[in-house]
Amino acid sequence: MSYDLRIWEQPAGAASPATLEDAGRTVLALEGQRTGVNPKFVALGRKMSERFSTASAGASRREDAVWMSDPAAEAQALDAAVWVVSIPSENRVPVTFFVVETATSLGLSVLDDQLGMAFLPGGKVLPEEKSHLWNGLRQEMARNSEPRVTKADMRKALATFLRESVVKHGFQLDRTIDRADVGFARSTPAGRQTIEMTLNGAVPELECTIYCIQRNDDVESVYDAVFGPATPPRATFAFTVGAFTGHSYVGIPFKTAAEIKAIFALLEEKALPLMEVSASMSGLNDLMNRPDRSPLTYPSRHPLAPESLAQRFRLDSPRPLIVAWMVGDPDFDRWVDEYRALMRVEKRSRSESELDRLLAFLRDRDRPVGEGRPSPRESR
Repeated sequence: MSYDLRIWEQPAGAASPATLEDAGRTVLALEGQRTGVNPKFVALGRKMSERFSTASAGASRREDAVWMSDPAAEAQALDAAVWVVSIPSENRVPVTFFVVETATSLGLSVLDDQLGMAFLPGGKVLPEEKSHLWNGLRQEMARNSEPRVTKADMRKALATFLRESVVKHGFQLDRTIDRADVGFARSTPAGRQTIEMTLNGAVPELECTIYCIQRNDDVESVYDAVFGPATPPRATFAFTVGAFTGHSYVGIPFKTAAEIKAIFALLEEKALPLMEVSASMSGLNDLMNRPDRSPLTYPSRHPLAPESLAQRFRLDSPRPLIVAWMVGDPDFDRWVDEYRALMRVEKRSRSESELDRLLAFLRDRDRPVGEGRPSPRESR
């Protein structure tokens, strides 16, 4: 539901509204009238654009903008006697306060239907018995006159922290990554890794999601041969740093500097070492098939929640088996049996059929011996 303010200039010679009902009747009478561009609207629009960012300028991302259109440009094109201004949901109180105070200082009047108040030039408030509420808000805004940190500010700060964490590992900013707020990438011997961050929510209830993604072209060539290619190309694995604390599919909420520090500690102490290891095929096999490599903890754990990233990856697809087959893992048959048992516990008949399809494909091919590992016996 939109939150609208109706702004007008009292016609010359007309008595100023004495009650909230008078203000409502005035607005109703003026709506639909075309009186030409109002210089006071233009001045108000300019101040609104200067104070808060618009989607066309001053905001790095559209969702960071307060105004979806430029109030200055809108006022210059407006010939109506009443200007209806929609107030955004984020930071609604300070934005409304600014618009009302600025409009009345310019000799304009404002009707707030939702609040049930009207504001007239000179600081008069209707109904008068509510004037103390506005005066209290004025005092509160004066006490908190420091600019509030915006979502855009937080995004820039977190992007800086992310860059400082990942560039020392060879990741470089990749502006082509448009599914996240910011993304960094690096090449591996057989593909590409990305670290991608997105900030969700509204100040002060923000959540940070950092995805660690890898595509191994050798693994995906086998997967595509069995199950068909996809556009865009699939990733071999993806996990969030929040997975280590039970936030696998949602962002990690934060409000304090200490909580931000904890998010990036997870990235640097747990996620990035796994990205380093998994750049090689043997390391990728360890990550995707050895549960002790990547244990997960939870504030409160569901009985069926995966205990490690390796188990998570098995729940996602049979790719861990492709990796084990490619490196000649001697435990390949064991991983097949565990994968099948997991699918039965999860009651995923489709995954079992996918497993059979994959095994049929692999049986027709010589199993490579990778990075010093002996070739295992053929899978059952």
